[in-house]
Amino acid sequence: MIAAANADGVIDAQERGQIMEKLNTVDLSKEEQQFIVNELLAPQEAQSVVAGVRNPEMASQVYAASLLALTVDTQIEQQYLSNLAEQLGLDAKTVTSIHQQLGK
Repeated sequence: MIAAANADGVIDAQERGQIMEKLNTVDLSKEEQQFIVNELLAPQEAQSVVAGVRNPEMASQVYAASLLALTVDTQIEQQYLSNLAEQLGLDAKTVTSIHQQLGK
């Protein structure tokens, strides 16, 4: 989510709020909370995130988390999602399905 929010080089207040809102729905340890704060301060590149994906289900989850983190309101963010889907090996049908499920 953080890498997606940083797609345009800036994690704005709305994106940061969306990330924090999603994180508040899960139980995190102190270490996990610190990791999130560190990532918000210095987010990973998308390639680093994609490198950790091990299967198609995880690929769909990574794409969905990225989509949830973004308010896709710039061409850069649209391009980020397109590139991410390609890097994750997601076909157009899967991407469309994720967008429909999330109402985005």
